[in-house]
Amino acid sequence: MSHLERLLKMDRLWLAAQTGETETVIDGLADPDWEIVQIACSAARKHPRAEYGPALGQVLAHQNTLDVNGQHDLGLINLKADREEDVLTSRVELYDKAILEAWKCRWRVKQMACLALQAMGEQGQSDAISPETIDRLCTYALDQDGEDLGVRAAACDALGDIGGDKARTTLKQATGDEEFCTMTAATKGLAKASC
Repeated sequence: MSHLERLLKMDRLWLAAQTGETETVIDGLADPDWEIVQIACSAARKHPRAEYGPALGQVLAHQNTLDVNGQHDLGLINLKADREEDVLTSRVELYDKAILEAWKCRWRVKQMACLALQAMGEQGQSDAISPETIDRLCTYALDQDGEDLGVRAAACDALGDIGGDKARTTLKQATGDEEFCTMTAATKGLAKASC
């Protein structure tokens, strides 16, 4: 896809969200391009609709199945052939940067999907969010070792607005998170979920 085609697709997503063309946003949520998915999540957040629930759940499920570490082939197969240490080091650094960027992309998409689910909860559309998606949000909120702090905080925000017993139990646990943003989001979420 050319750069211009990507830009047009992004513009169509924003327009679709504002005009209520849910199919375009849902198609964007299933796009293989992470930036398109991120914009679709943002559009779903700005204009929440119950129809987005299953697609947002699929976004989160897909992010958990990505093999981010194996996503970038930067000539690592030939590393053994490179005898000079500076060449080896520069390739490893390049690989590490690519892996880090892939993880950041994954975290951004997860965070935006969580915030779109939060918007659905704010609009009283929690019934459109599957139990599997709520379970995934609970896992994100409590995973201090494997999840980005922004994802954990966004999951707590979402759980606070979605509500329910499982959300309250998870948020109660997350108030003990060692990271301030997550702990604060959990505390605020627990206050909302307990109302």
